[in-house]
Amino acid sequence: GRVSTPAFVGRTAELAALVDAFGHAAQGRGRVALVSGEAGVGKSRLVGEATAHARRRDARVLVGQCLDLEEGGLPYAPIVDVLRTLDRELSDAEGAATLGPLRALLGRDGGSEGVDALAPGNPLGQARLFELLLTVVERLVAARPLALVFEDLHWADRSTLDLVSLLASNTRNLPVLLVATYRRDDVPRRHPLRTLAAELTRRGAVAVPLDRLGPGEVAELLGALLASPPPPEVIASVVERSDG
Repeated sequence: GRVSTPAFVGRTAELAALVDAFGHAAQGRGRVALVSGEAGVGKSRLVGEATAHARRRDARVLVGQCLDLEEGGLPYAPIVDVLRTLDRELSDAEGAATLGPLRALLGRDGGSEGVDALAPGNPLGQARLFELLLTVVERLVAARPLALVFEDLHWADRSTLDLVSLLASNTRNLPVLLVATYRRDDVPRRHPLRTLAAELTRRGAVAVPLDRLGPGEVAELLGALLASPPPPEVIASVVERSDG
């Protein structure tokens, strides 16, 4: 069976980098953070700690998940995910005022403006969708800071990557922290995310690479899971088998 613990082990510097990025964003100086690492290394756990910090400081946190599909990423999957979460959280009046035409994406009205923008090869529809989404962000941050998380960006389609680039460019003077996670091993040399990550880093994005845990951190994690200090031979065995 799967075993977990609420204990947060290691990643002190990485968490501090994200907390610092949020601090700048909350003051109206938008920040982008790129959290990378292999599968299972703890990217989502780290981001969860950072967004918990943001929530304690009255930020709104919205998380969108990219999907792993055989024929490529679903267009705007994390955006639709975020909007559906927002639609559930807002009252009917707030949702109508904040989301407006984007509710077509959620199946909440009979309009087709947002749906048409999802069609491949529709640059005018895409531009309109980007404009509407930026309007939503501006309305949200008028009340409090926003932490916007895109998980598993290595699965994103090109349209989603374009939108991430647009958001990064247009929220630099807004209280927005944009966080993207991705698997380094799933981003080969010609992957469009590699180009985007390099461009965002050049523009000032915070790179937060995650490596495997060291022996001391593995021992600490085992102690939290077992609720008592593990014997040295158990630590050595787990370190050898898991390689951190």
